[in-house]
Amino acid sequence: RSERPWTRAQLARMASRKRALPKRPLLDSGALLEFFAQRGWKASGAHKLVGAFIRDGVQIGEFPSLPADAYEELPFAFAELTSKVESATWSDDRATTKLLIRLGDGKAVEAVVIRNHHGGTERDDATVCVSSQVGCAMGCTFCATGTMGLQGNLSSGEILEQLVHARRLGAKVRSVVFMGMGEPLANWDAVLESIEGIIETRKFGVSPDRVSLSTVGLTPRIRQLAARAPHVRLALSLHAPNQSLRASIVPAAKAFPLPELMAAARGYGLSTGRPVLVEYVMLAGVNDSPETAHECGQLLSQRPSGEEVLAAAAVAAARAATAPAAPTRASFAPAAEDSAAGSKLFILNLIPYNPTDVPIDYLPPDAATVAEFARIVHEEYKVFSILFDFYRSSLLLCILFSIMIMMMMMMIVQYIARSFITFLNIQYYCDYVLYEY
Repeated sequence: RSERPWTRAQLARMASRKRALPKRPLLDSGALLEFFAQRGWKASGAHKLVGAFIRDGVQIGEFPSLPADAYEELPFAFAELTSKVESATWSDDRATTKLLIRLGDGKAVEAVVIRNHHGGTERDDATVCVSSQVGCAMGCTFCATGTMGLQGNLSSGEILEQLVHARRLGAKVRSVVFMGMGEPLANWDAVLESIEGIIETRKFGVSPDRVSLSTVGLTPRIRQLAARAPHVRLALSLHAPNQSLRASIVPAAKAFPLPELMAAARGYGLSTGRPVLVEYVMLAGVNDSPETAHECGQLLSQRPSGEEVLAAAAVAAARAATAPAAPTRASFAPAAEDSAAGSKLFILNLIPYNPTDVPIDYLPPDAATVAEFARIVHEEYKVFSILFDFYRSSLLLCILFSIMIMMMMMMIVQYIARSFITFLNIQYYCDYVLYEY
């Protein structure tokens, strides 16, 4: 399955892989609003009902102010929750919780709650990593989910229910990342609708710029995302700097040539004013050589063409005309004549491989190989690398900490010296008084 050369038409058909559920999730906003409209009920009632459920867990029968027949009809078509947490696995420091969630049709997905304060307060700020599909059709050879194949798409409500489960664990959901099971851009309508629910103040109220989406690179959807949801932080699963190597690691890449993909990614950065996070899982002996690092640096530092700049400007202008309040950072976008323009559009995240249950026995590279890869792309091509700058930041923090210790010691010495001098002055004054009298 992982070697299957997906075509654009096949990838498009994946978006229609809906699953039959006994009841629709109450958090499926589109379906719920349509249900209300068909019966002549006010849409405001649907919004208030969903908001009350998210905030306080209010059930359909407990919510006031609905039409009388709504209390009879809604429970037959919708359920407050169609999924349940089957198991929760906590990390040793209680900072991370992996949830196995059983869906209404018996299938299962995973979500991960990552607390920003380790094992601390009763309700910690948290990032929730959500799934968008059951399984995945992209077939990435290093990913356990990729070996499952695609079993179906999640609805927008099922995606949002993962946040409800996280909140019920006591987490304050401050950030959401679409980096769980599935390819988010292959489930376009549901993911876009769920993003609207995530940022809507009447629902989860997550800040728009704290929503991230990871994709293997469905080029047309990346362009659409720039127009429809420019506040989303885009993460691109690259994993290789040339087409042949990438296609061997990510079979879906055969449908989307690398030059076309990178042009779309540069366009996203230019039109939204947000750098694209490039995810690069490092596989020992596969994509971690110095030669590959040079290729990666050249790829990510490539300057956008004039056509790309004009196209991005057109997308931004069209978006501003229809939705002027869309949160973007246009001032970030580098000028085409900037010699380092390409490197400013990407942030490289080097991820040493974590062995998992896949047919190919990949291994992670050693620390020296990872560090050399990061050094090449950063020093020779000026591409910002999270791993490399983490090491530099750690060294800087150590230096600053040492300086702070030295300053504290000097202050202590000064305090002791002043205390001793004060004592001598007092002693001298006492001797003087005794001598006078």
